[in-house]
Amino acid sequence: MWGFHRTREKVSQSQLNEAQKMEPFWLILLPFLLLLSGTEFSLAEKGERWQKYLSKIAAATKQYQPCSQENCSCHIRCSGVEHFILTMVDRLPDTEMVINVRDYPQVPQWVQPVLPVLSFSKTPEYWDIMYPAWTFWEGGPAVWPIYPTGLGRWDLMREDLKKSAAQWPWKKKYSKGFFRGSRTSSERDPLIMLSREAPDLVDAEYTKNQAWKSAKREESIVGMGGVLHNPPGLGLAPLVVDGVQVRKFHVSDALC
Repeated sequence: MWGFHRTREKVSQSQLNEAQKMEPFWLILLPFLLLLSGTEFSLAEKGERWQKYLSKIAAATKQYQPCSQENCSCHIRCSGVEHFILTMVDRLPDTEMVINVRDYPQVPQWVQPVLPVLSFSKTPEYWDIMYPAWTFWEGGPAVWPIYPTGLGRWDLMREDLKKSAAQWPWKKKYSKGFFRGSRTSSERDPLIMLSREAPDLVDAEYTKNQAWKSAKREESIVGMGGVLHNPPGLGLAPLVVDGVQVRKFHVSDALC
């Protein structure tokens, strides 16, 4: 009996030693087991919670149609944004965001909740997330006749700017203001008129609004030294300076 009891005691002690060795492992493993079991229930709950949204997203994806110019005030800009997204959409995770194609930010800091809106311009008073403008690739204003289809790829333009800067240092440049751009508002009209009155001071001209992406049916005319843009449905608008009508020209739709 003693020997048996001794054997049992030795076996029990051996098992106890092994158990003591394994105790830290089980203490570490236990929280993970509890976490996994809790996660399983949590995932089930979240699946039910988000299912209605997932269903709506799936339905919207099936009904997706490319942006048409008839119902979009900034069709050219949307086209440029879509150009970039389609090149990388397969590498993106499931993502929900808003891309602002207007000239000004959309999410002031007093707005709650904060929304993930991507914009190409902002100030410290806005939560908008900055991103490169579509004009770095396509849909940008044409600078006639140097860039009749817009500035195009910004990576190539940067190299061109470096070469030009080296070729024309400040000491070789004229002391004169220079502007080329579309008529986004009447605020630029005085600058254009100043260029006509004092060409030695300012060289300013309007350009066609949206480069080669503009519809072929849209009419371009020469006005005030530059090419102005005439969207369908809009007629000639008089330019009035100090109460005197100077010239009629087509109003740009660049306000989007």
